Amino acid sequence: MTAHILRMVRTCVIDVMASDYVQMATLKGVPYWQLVFRHMLPNALLPTINLVALYIAWLLGGTVVVEVVFNYPGLGRLIIDAVSDRDLALVQAIALILAVLYVGFNLAADLLTLIANPRLRTMRV
Repeated sequence: MTAHILRMVRTCVIDVMASDYVQMATLKGVPYWQLVFRHMLPNALLPTINLVALYIAWLLGGTVVVEVVFNYPGLGRLIIDAVSDRDLALVQAIALILAVLYVGFNLAADLLTLIANPRLRTMRV
């Protein structure tokens, strides 16, 4: 997953470097490090933040397979045992916990995207 995330960052940085506002800042004589950290990096990280949140949620769901195969105790093993014992309340509780974690990670990613991109912060009521 790290390779995919790094390729995503690289592609986004290349796209942002070719944009008009980065070229204008370069022509104005903005120092390179300021150009990178103030103009390019926040805009290049926006898609990457969402990708990382989706990967974290995918890892939480993927623990079920790892815990069952390697016989580790955890939520994945607990949900498999609850399904085999037909314990509906426990299955619902674990599904609710995993859903709340998934929504929480996506909400955190959206909030980080709002912080990183000032164009998205405008509120019109």
